[in-house]
Amino acid sequence: MAHRSDTVLIVAVIAGGVTLIAVVGAVGFRKYQQAAAPSEAPAMLMNVVGGELAALASSGKYTECAGGPYPRLAPDPRRHAWTALGHPGAPCWAALAASPGPVRFVYRVVAGGPSDPVPSPPKSGLTMPSPTGPWFVAMAAADLDGDGDRSSYWVTSFAPGVSSVDPDE
Repeated sequence: MAHRSDTVLIVAVIAGGVTLIAVVGAVGFRKYQQAAAPSEAPAMLMNVVGGELAALASSGKYTECAGGPYPRLAPDPRRHAWTALGHPGAPCWAALAASPGPVRFVYRVVAGGPSDPVPSPPKSGLTMPSPTGPWFVAMAAADLDGDGDRSSYWVTSFAPGVSSVDPDE
C-alpha cells in the first residue's frame, strides 16, 4: 500500500513531466511559426496576381493601391491585423480580393500604362523593361528576425512567378 508521501511524489513527477512536455511543445511551435513566416508573401502575392488579372479583364488596366505600404508603413517582426482602417489603400486591397488574417509583411502595388515609369523592386538590382501596355509590380517586405535587414518579394506583369531577395531575413 502506497504512503501519502509516495502519492505526493508521484503527482509531482507527473506534473513536472507535463510541464516539460508543454515547454518543449511551445518552443517547437514557435520555431514552426518562424519557419512558416516567409511563405506568407509568395502566397499573398499570387492572390494579388489573380486580383490584378481580374481587374485587367474587367477594366483593361491593372489596379494600383494608393497610400503606400499596407497594412502599415514599415515592416517589423510582429504580426499586424490586415485591416488598416482609414488607410487610403484599404478599398483597393479589398477589390484585389486580398483579405488574409494577421500578416508580418507589408505590401504595395504599383500599376500604370505604357508611358508610366516602372519602379524596380527594393534590393533587386533589376532594371524593369519599358512597358508596351498596362503593367503592375506588387511588392512585399518584412523584417522577420528584427535585425533591420528586410526580406523582399515581388511579382510583376512582365514575368511569371514570385521573385525574392534575402527571403529569410
